[in-house]
Amino acid sequence: MARQQLGRIGEAEQEYREAIAVLRPLGSPQSLSLSAALANLSVLLTSEDRVLEALPLLEENLAIESRVRGPDVTVPSHLNLAMALTRAGRYREAEVQARTALDLVEHHEGNDQIDRRFALQHLAEALLGEGRLAEAEADQREGLAIDERELGPAHPLTAVSRLTLGRILLARGDA
Repeated sequence: MARQQLGRIGEAEQEYREAIAVLRPLGSPQSLSLSAALANLSVLLTSEDRVLEALPLLEENLAIESRVRGPDVTVPSHLNLAMALTRAGRYREAEVQARTALDLVEHHEGNDQIDRRFALQHLAEALLGEGRLAEAEADQREGLAIDERELGPAHPLTAVSRLTLGRILLARGDA
């Protein structure tokens, strides 16, 4: 079973790379298709712990989305980049991306609470990596409060928020 899954991952990666090779030279009319292909490949690479390979793709994806759609709708791209940067141990850069996403949510998206929750989660993860534990805890608690209010206490994302808060508390020595 694992070999089949690995084979499919390899095949999927090949298909994404071939699509990117075709779309990249086409320019503007196909930019959003290229952006989607870059995002898909970066998610695959990140899931395979190949974050360093995913980072340039995520950066290119963000640049395309900012240029084509405008910066106001790039929250998911900033958050994907923040997650990958955190996994790569580049916490300060991840913090910048998460703060940018949070700013966009607060000022351009009508303060969508679920997007705000994701931005706070990524920010807390980056701050945890930086050792800024009090800030990480405050942001994570705010995100958890959103989860409980918007999703309910028994929602899987609320449980993930609790797990992240637990990691922060352990790092602080408070758990």
